[in-house]
Amino acid sequence: MIAQVPRYNRGMKFSSLVFAAAAVSCCAFVHPQESADKKAFDKFKTLVGTWKGKAGFGEDMSDTTVTYKLVGGGTTLVETLFEGTPHEMVSMYHMDGDSFVMTHYCAAGNQPTFKYKSTQTERAYTLDFWKGSNMKESDMHMHTVRFFFAEADHVVSEWTSWQNGKDAGTVKFDLKRQK
Repeated sequence: MIAQVPRYNRGMKFSSLVFAAAAVSCCAFVHPQESADKKAFDKFKTLVGTWKGKAGFGEDMSDTTVTYKLVGGGTTLVETLFEGTPHEMVSMYHMDGDSFVMTHYCAAGNQPTFKYKSTQTERAYTLDFWKGSNMKESDMHMHTVRFFFAEADHVVSEWTSWQNGKDAGTVKFDLKRQK
């Protein structure tokens, strides 16, 4: 003899299943608000291409070219500075969970990693030192990177280095997109 499930249990199971299905389908139409970090990374993805302009300290600026490309199925933005020179450097921008981060592979031989610092503007973005590899805290390293999206085809970035725990100078890049 097979035991029968009481009638009220079958109804409760069915109504629970209907409720769960309704909850899931309602949630499918609700999009969580995109995080500030994700929005910042999406803004950086608009840099893809070749940029030319000036780079240097203060008035000592020289011509430069910077390239940006997406790799890893669009999950990582690669920035190449001073390509083809002994000081060629690469930075990788990507999401790490919910955080927008960047690792800079520096000509100084170290690899500082930065985290995006949320700002109040859609034009200015700051990434601050988070951790580093191949370096001691007192070693010279890039410590803060600021980007200002002046207009669609014009970006300015400032790379501030630190040594012995204090500001050691800022390199400025003033770039225009090449078409």
